[in-house]
Amino acid sequence: MGRLHDKLKEIGYEGHALEVYLVRLLFCLFAEDTSIFERRQFQDLIEQSTAEEGRDLAQWLANLFEVLDTPPEQRLK
Repeated sequence: MGRLHDKLKEIGYEGHALEVYLVRLLFCLFAEDTSIFERRQFQDLIEQSTAEEGRDLAQWLANLFEVLDTPPEQRLK
């Protein structure tokens, strides 16, 4: 997480926004490891939905966080 923190800071994330982003990523990893998410659900999203070189990773994560911020009963079916 420390190296990820440094890389995100290099590309412009900083302060509270950086810390929130890291906590959200940590939650996703935790959720997958403890079966809050289905097995490999987060990993598969990253591996199968994003471009190989990662150019659209931030967009996919933003979309995921938007869904997680929406109460389940208000999410699209």
